[in-house]
Amino acid sequence: MNQKGFSMIELAVAVSIMGILVSMAIPNYIQQTANQRLKDDIANIRGDLQMARMAAMANNSAVVVNFDVPAAGQYQIFLDNGVTGGTARNSMRDGCEPFLDYGGRPLIVMPCEPVPNGVTRALYEGIGIAAVPPNGTITISFAPSGSRNSDVTTIALSNDYGINRTIAVTPIGEVGEAM
Repeated sequence: MNQKGFSMIELAVAVSIMGILVSMAIPNYIQQTANQRLKDDIANIRGDLQMARMAAMANNSAVVVNFDVPAAGQYQIFLDNGVTGGTARNSMRDGCEPFLDYGGRPLIVMPCEPVPNGVTRALYEGIGIAAVPPNGTITISFAPSGSRNSDVTTIALSNDYGINRTIAVTPIGEVGEAM
């Protein structure tokens, strides 16, 4: 008698082979996803730094980007212009100095707390700032001319797989990925 179809043994072998292939592919997929998230965060920070530089020139005021504020893996951008009791150009958000939204527009928040949604940017989970100075805050400041107005020149990010990428800010304020 001529039977058509697969035997149980043939089916079990095919399922086993598929299981082995999937178990080999999943770790590569997870690592590739982590690497892509690192690239995305680098692109987002580059864009935000360029936007901060343009906002400093457009508003004729210093603009500060504070990393690991309010928590690790987060950052905020604000005009350091001394509005409402703050001290201008001290690289600290005091008083009610306005945050910048994603379009680079000032958001004047009254009262000063709580911080509104949309002003704190966050890195992907598993991405961290590789080197944090002793005071715990990485600050990049742009002067009204668009030049860098801080000692920090690079921001290094790393993922859980030990892959590092670095963004550099030149003294004249140009932002790019360091090689």
